[in-house]
Amino acid sequence: MSAPPPNAPAWVYLIPLVMIALVILRNSRARRLRIESLWVMPVLILALVGLSLSQQGMPTPLMLGVDIAAIAAGAGLGWWRGRFTHITVDPATHQLTSRASPIGMLLILGIFALRTGVRLYAAQNASALGVSAIGRIGATYAIGARTERRNIDVVEAVCGILDELRPRSGGSRYRELIEFVADRPGHDYRYAIDPSTIEQELSWRPTELFDAGLRKTVAWYLENETWRERVRSGVYRGERLGLGTGV
Repeated sequence: MSAPPPNAPAWVYLIPLVMIALVILRNSRARRLRIESLWVMPVLILALVGLSLSQQGMPTPLMLGVDIAAIAAGAGLGWWRGRFTHITVDPATHQLTSRASPIGMLLILGIFALRTGVRLYAAQNASALGVSAIGRIGATYAIGARTERRNIDVVEAVCGILDELRPRSGGSRYRELIEFVADRPGHDYRYAIDPSTIEQELSWRPTELFDAGLRKTVAWYLENETWRERVRSGVYRGERLGLGTGV
């Protein structure tokens, strides 16, 4: 289950709670234990794990270690849960029934809570900078939020934010400062990033919407004027790059 997207409605976060309630309800009732079919679930889980690993491509050493640790932890938790399961034999029919103990159900609850908490934390704190640790060696990932914009749209959005955060004197607007010049060779008309690879392979999703991220960026530059002045006082003085007139 993927982490909820940014600004997801409140009901999305209730899904894990509903799943937990269904699992606890299912395990609280005595069920007939069929010895002849106990092998089905382990084989199915192994098949799903193998299929999942085969779709990931060649994992990095770090991710291989994580996969091995996850499989070992799952096996250990399954063994402990089995120890807490009560199995009874009907004297008349010799049929076996199993019922999960309260400790076993608390173990399930703890696993779900930990899993949900880790996913929510990762969704709030992860960024594309971690791709180097989990991505395929030699792979190229285009990182984007699927919010295609024309250059002029971005410039006008920045001007609007500046009008709000640091208005110009005299009531004039920053948009009035926009000056159209001849395009340099290879000039971009718009930015169109296709992040399909990183989304499919690493289940990466942007955690910041474009408009909110742009506003934070502009605000950071306004709050760090000393840093800006150090940049502008160095070799780079704001000239247009890519014209081929010198280095």
